Amino acid sequence: MTPLVEELIPCPDPWDVARKLAHLPHLLFLDSADRSTERGRYSYVTADPLVRPLDSHTDIQTQSNRWASRFLPACPDPFRSDQSIFYPTTGCRIPDLPAFQGGIVGMFGYHLGRAFERLPRTRFDEFLFDDLVTAGYDWVISFDHLQRRSWLVSTGIEFDEESLWYNSTRATKRLRFIHTQLTRLDRHQIFPSNRYGEPLSTVLLGTQYPLQNHSGVTSNFSRDGYLAAAQKAIDYIHAGDCFQVNISQRLLAPLREHPLDLYGRLRERNPAPYGCYFDLGDFQILSASPEQFLKVTKGDVVTRPIKGTRPRGKTPAEDA
Repeated sequence: MTPLVEELIPCPDPWDVARKLAHLPHLLFLDSADRSTERGRYSYVTADPLVRPLDSHTDIQTQSNRWASRFLPACPDPFRSDQSIFYPTTGCRIPDLPAFQGGIVGMFGYHLGRAFERLPRTRFDEFLFDDLVTAGYDWVISFDHLQRRSWLVSTGIEFDEESLWYNSTRATKRLRFIHTQLTRLDRHQIFPSNRYGEPLSTVLLGTQYPLQNHSGVTSNFSRDGYLAAAQKAIDYIHAGDCFQVNISQRLLAPLREHPLDLYGRLRERNPAPYGCYFDLGDFQILSASPEQFLKVTKGDVVTRPIKGTRPRGKTPAEDA
């Protein structure tokens, strides 16, 4: 089960590649727009997944409505099916290439925590998103910004409801198909003109407050409500109940362009080592993060948070 690999010479720009492939379903762009450090070394582009996110795991939040209890009883492990499907592919990586060479990509929602912890239900579920959405990609274009090289990797994996196997003919066809998409498409004639999604129903939304000096933008906080929440957080800290509180303010605004164009402006104005554009069909995720939450490699677990951290000391005693 050795994937097929073709180096792309000269190395294209990842943003150009993402735009050229945006007409394919479920585009994924794992984007290191900030390349100033080792953290921003790699980027990845893929689309047209083998296993579509339509097979998403749902209703961890809405399941809680089926019981009279205020808390959600234990749920089955929501990751088990993906683990069993894709586990055979984990031993098929090519050394000396960027780490992601196809496999599962997912969106983990906040409500997913209710599959593992007994937590109160939230008051609103306005967007009706699934709590866990995964897609399986059988090819990827990877970029090593340090070496200024890129590769098209085609795994040849095929899948049905019962099994997964390697097909060398499929690997070849997929590699040729993607290579053709890269060479024949004009990046300025890609996006369909009506790709904006359905407007949100105001019936589902919680209370919204106009944002001063920003027409059409609303917040889930009033000014007084936000200041009250900040004071409550300070009181909790002084009482010793916690040491850090993150108060999230959600802003809503109408979308007036293709989501990928919006992401393009985001990565230009706020380049980040862990950017992401993930098209899940009914909605898209646009992210620009400076933080690496977790990296697991051969048993080593690394996390690189920014919030709530302090400088390391020069000795264990200083650390303590």
